Amino acid sequence: MRPQLDANGNYTGWNTGSELAPHIDPFDPRLSAAYAAALAMDGSPMLFFEDLFNVGNTSKRYAHSPKSTVDLPTRDDLVNLVWCHQNLHFKDGAYKVRYQAVDHLVIERSTKAIIGINDSYATWQNNTVSCDFPAGTVLKDYSGANGTATVTVSGSQTVAINTPPCNGTAASGRRGYSVWAPVNATTGYTRPALTTSQEWELADDLGDRDARSLGQGGQLPASSTATRKAGRIYVASGKVITYNLYPTDATRSLTIAVVNSAGNIVSSLTGTGTLTGSYTVPAEGWYTLQASNASAANPAQRCFVKATYTAPTVVTGAMTGRRDAAALATTPDAPTAEMSVYPNPTSSDRIDLVLQTNREQTVTIRMFDLTGRLVHEQAARLYTGSNELRLAISKPLPSGIYQLTVPEFKISQKVALY
Repeated sequence: MRPQLDANGNYTGWNTGSELAPHIDPFDPRLSAAYAAALAMDGSPMLFFEDLFNVGNTSKRYAHSPKSTVDLPTRDDLVNLVWCHQNLHFKDGAYKVRYQAVDHLVIERSTKAIIGINDSYATWQNNTVSCDFPAGTVLKDYSGANGTATVTVSGSQTVAINTPPCNGTAASGRRGYSVWAPVNATTGYTRPALTTSQEWELADDLGDRDARSLGQGGQLPASSTATRKAGRIYVASGKVITYNLYPTDATRSLTIAVVNSAGNIVSSLTGTGTLTGSYTVPAEGWYTLQASNASAANPAQRCFVKATYTAPTVVTGAMTGRRDAAALATTPDAPTAEMSVYPNPTSSDRIDLVLQTNREQTVTIRMFDLTGRLVHEQAARLYTGSNELRLAISKPLPSGIYQLTVPEFKISQKVALY
């Protein structure tokens, strides 16, 4: 359920052959109507990055500046819906479905807003609905779809809700939704700074070595004090990073460190068991969490790293040090791939794997037992990015250790079956 991309990250189509459910393309005109419904309902709605930000046809997927509205344009409808959700305080009003038909759904957040959602491509929908707003309340459409028009709640507490079609012919170009609230509604919502917690597992099946990535992942290697990056976070000036390391072998001494964008360690801890430290950030910027064995005598082990921090509400820094500029400017010419099996160990009758590659290609997946006997082989069409596959095993294999290989990429992965 993912798009196929060209070398610049632009959409060239969809990997429909591997979809588990139908997709909605971010360029589909129904996208705004779908999000209007999601934001009108109870709960904590989320927006997909590629829906809110257009990186599908700008050739800037791999080289955009996060601060540039030219590099990273937003979809106006979704920005407006988020504004309405926040400023009109949807979540403070009780959820009530006021009207529903094939093409028109009307939801009220009691005495906060009335949201109309239209699934028709070309036809406006207008229905009179009951509401909790007092009689005489004057409502306007904060989406702008109806221009400067207003409606007044009747003496019997009904009001006419007019919602544009999905074709963008509304006064504001809105697609498939309207948001009605009192003309004197109190706006001026200010988003508070929120604390964020992120946790990463350092394990070999989660390694990430793509030239355009954060270059993170991998368990702590045996007989080595080489560092492994857990993740990179962007932190507001003057805020505290609280960091933790959770080992899988609490008897071995490990080190966790916070590294600034210049590559300097600014805070670290070494010891056995769970490690907890903190660091107050002197200037807004990127900080990397990394871990290592404290002794070259240690065996390999997985571990978990957690960071709790506060990001700025508005980015004012230069965002330098986020990635290596030379790596961003190049795309690997040689075919590369990584393979992981999940879970591992796994059931002998259901083997799922992920193959991540930098190009579209048909490959052969082969599986051998410990004697070197070929027990399974199948072809697979890979697309740029991450490919989730399931081996079509005709009958369960005996429990044991097997070797999966992809000869075209010269990669292999052991898998334990039970």
